[in-house]
Amino acid sequence: MDRTATSRWLAVVLGTLLSASVATAESWKQPLVPFLQQHCVECHTGADAPGELDLTTLGDDLTDAEIQRRWVSVHDRLQRREMPPVDHSQPPATARTTALAHLHRTLHQAHKARSDVVLRRLNRAEYENTIRDLFGVTVSLKEVLPQDTPMAGFDNVGEGLATSAEATTAYLEAANVALDAAFGTATKPKYLRHETNLLEQKTWDGKPQLEKFFGKMFRRTDDGVVIFQSGYCPTNLVNFARLRAPVGTYRGTLRVRAIQSDKPVTLRIYGGDTIVGRREKHLVGYFDVPPGEWTTIEFTDRLVEPNGTYQPKCYGTKDTRKDADTYPEPGIEIGKITIEGPLEAWPPPSRGQIYGKVDPQNGTLEDARTILLRILPRAFRREVADEEVEPFMALVQLAQDQGRPFEQSLRLGLQGILCSPHFLFLDEPGQDVVSQHALASRLS
Repeated sequence: MDRTATSRWLAVVLGTLLSASVATAESWKQPLVPFLQQHCVECHTGADAPGELDLTTLGDDLTDAEIQRRWVSVHDRLQRREMPPVDHSQPPATARTTALAHLHRTLHQAHKARSDVVLRRLNRAEYENTIRDLFGVTVSLKEVLPQDTPMAGFDNVGEGLATSAEATTAYLEAANVALDAAFGTATKPKYLRHETNLLEQKTWDGKPQLEKFFGKMFRRTDDGVVIFQSGYCPTNLVNFARLRAPVGTYRGTLRVRAIQSDKPVTLRIYGGDTIVGRREKHLVGYFDVPPGEWTTIEFTDRLVEPNGTYQPKCYGTKDTRKDADTYPEPGIEIGKITIEGPLEAWPPPSRGQIYGKVDPQNGTLEDARTILLRILPRAFRREVADEEVEPFMALVQLAQDQGRPFEQSLRLGLQGILCSPHFLFLDEPGQDVVSQHALASRLS
């Protein structure tokens, strides 16, 4: 069957299922129709109906909270004998009892269905947190993972966390990025110590980066640059970015002082993609810079994507774009800047956390089984049976049969785990009492 024919067949099947679902939803009200027509519809018709309850247009989809609420109101008023009103003819007791019993049973089933916990996938923040707990690495995956659709302001509601074929591709990529971080680089990253000054920043073609802004946005001094900007402020350390800084934790020190102020001026620093703005960017922190003598501020921050950089700018100051040399408002003078790192040990602890006592140079299939069995319970957030490892061992075996090295083979098995529904979804089997592991997963 070709792809077009398959799509048509699926459309027919889904259409049939949808029609059956609609028919089922409509059928529950049919036994009530004669009762309602005889005793209720005369009053409850049109826009002027008592309580704005028009029974001729009231829907029957009890998955809709408002429709369900209105039918509950009908039930309660019938039960309290407010419908029909006391000055109208009353239905026989058996008819009222039968109608109430049917409505009560239907509403109870609908309420129970709405109250059931919806099987849902991890949202992006939960996925990142789970990777951190599993491998001990902090890695930015939000831009790779499927979008989370907020429901009533929350991003952890099952109805808003849809899945699709595109989501599967995204999870494969996210697993690769996470495992790259967990295994670390094949060789030790080069340690960088970058001493610079905003005066020394160059454009891609070697020209002074801030030259066209001096006298307008920035003031040139003998020791550095004075900045006033809280808004647009092109003070990115582009030279540092061109050193192609690898992922890792960096230490930064800046020699600074507040000017034209008798109290501290706040400096804020951003990290990540502060130049193009297409990738991860984050706030490193706020720092109070005192006036008068030079002082040194220091920060430690992790760049979660390669080729990141840092950007200092003011906070809470008034901007200028035309008269920086004579501008009288408070600003911050920035002198020498030093960035150094990565500070992490190599190989990363996460690599040892994966391998344990296994030597990756001499790893065997049994070693892979041992590793996967150790990781599975934490990945699935529950106890696992030994046989649950077999699908992932099959991936390891496949890679080994293709002549791949042990680490690549193990990665394939781990990627399978990270793409498994047992990892991606909060695993809650159909039972009335949620297990301790499932409850812990939701609470965490």
